[in-house]
Amino acid sequence: MPQLEAYFSTRAVYLFIIMAIVLALIFRLLHYLVPALPVKRAWKSRLLHHLPAAEVLLWLTFLIWGVGWFIRHNIYVAITLGIILVMTMIWFSWFTLRHLIAGIVMRWNRDLKTGEPIKTLDYQGKIQRMGYRSLVLETDQGQSIYLPWAKIINQEIIRSHPADKIQSHTFTMKVTAKKTVYQTTDSLKTHILSLPWVSLVKKPEIMLLDKSPDNYTFQITIYSIEKSYFVHIENALKENSPE
Repeated sequence: MPQLEAYFSTRAVYLFIIMAIVLALIFRLLHYLVPALPVKRAWKSRLLHHLPAAEVLLWLTFLIWGVGWFIRHNIYVAITLGIILVMTMIWFSWFTLRHLIAGIVMRWNRDLKTGEPIKTLDYQGKIQRMGYRSLVLETDQGQSIYLPWAKIINQEIIRSHPADKIQSHTFTMKVTAKKTVYQTTDSLKTHILSLPWVSLVKKPEIMLLDKSPDNYTFQITIYSIEKSYFVHIENALKENSPE
């Protein structure tokens, strides 16, 4: 009787290995056959895109079925397959979750926006899409680059703002005439550029409109990437005007 059980146990292992080999060959064959199918190119692309996910899902299903099958034939193989299955699921869960968590942190901390031009350690381009697992950049050549969130979370992200997207705002301001016009103009420029809301791409423009013994009246044009920043810049200048 023990010999008979051992025979069926060994036979079950061989059958499982043969089924695994057949399954692997089927998917290898599909990778070659799909491009040759007489269907539209879009359908081929969809099939090839979903084929790896279908293969992973089928292998997991096969392992789950194998565990249940070997419980009746060979408990040791069933335990081994169970450990492989658990480790595989943990690995896939961690692989997915680490990109998902990194993406949430990146979008929350960096305040990234679709259409915004950025530069990473290795690539630069315009943000085309922000998915759950990756950031998609569109380069100047029209190429799409998929950057996994977990790969770039510790990299420096440089946000560039083209000149055509920079907003301008002009206002007048009176300053006490304690220094020369040149010195006052230079102090105003230095103070404006030290503020966190101004653009460093386009420098502020300052023009003297009126001059009296006590005051200078300047027309000031400032630049920023957001219109909402102008009120902060203007208030900061008027509250701490150079003397």
